[in-house]
Order: sequence, then structure tokens, then C-alpha cells
Amino acid sequence: MKLSKRLTALFAAVLMTVTMFTSAIPAYAADPTLKETVRQSGYIMYTYRTDASRTTMSARTKSYTVADVISVTIITRTVDSKGNLVTPAQNKDLSRDNVKDSGIATVSSGSGNKFTNISVLHAALYGSTTVSKQWDCRF
Repeated sequence: MKLSKRLTALFAAVLMTVTMFTSAIPAYAADPTLKETVRQSGYIMYTYRTDASRTTMSARTKSYTVADVISVTIITRTVDSKGNLVTPAQNKDLSRDNVKDSGIATVSSGSGNKFTNISVLHAALYGSTTVSKQWDCRF
């Protein structure tokens, strides 16, 4: 094999390697954007939603003090690409005992579907006192 063919093959191999590693497009989903924060005397409620695709919803409830029970519930209405109601809807309920944070509850509408209505229910129980808030979103 001639030296020029070897150099051409080496150049092509290096070019393919460089192209393979520099042109890869990562498949990251859109970051959820904060839609609402409610601060009251003893707690903070966060509601997140992805704006671009309307396919992912997240929420969490935090407390300044330890709550007996703290929870976040996401109730959704989901439709397919033709606008037909998808059943069962994707809902999420996350609650914890004797903590300050409910954790992040996340729901996804699924492939080819989107949310039309979302309700997020935040609640915390302190002894005999219940603190709650509802957030509604329509598209």
C-alpha cells in the first residue's frame, strides 16, 4: 500500500472519530420551569411544568418545621394527538410522615399525549391544623 493511501485512510479515520464525538446531540428533556411558589407562615409550595411540550409536570411541598404528614398530589387530564381523552389519567400522590419535604412528584403524559388540565394539591398536617393549597392550570 502506498504511503499516500495510508495517510488518506488515517485522515479519514481521525475525521470520522472527531465527527462522531463532536456532533452528538444529547437527548435532554426540557427543564421544568417554576410556575408558582406559595409562601405562607409555615410552608412553601412549588409547582413546575415544562412549557415546550406540555408533557411533564412536577410539584413539591416544603415546610419550615417538621410536619406530621406532608403531601403533594398531581391530578391530570390527558388527551392523545387526536384530542381524545386518555384513560386512566396519569396521577401522582406523594406523602411522607414527620419530615419537612414531600419530595418531588412527577407525572408524564406518555408518548404522543399531552395534558389539558392539571390540578396540584399541596397539604401539610401539624397536629390538628391542616394547611392546604390547590393550583389549577388549563392549556
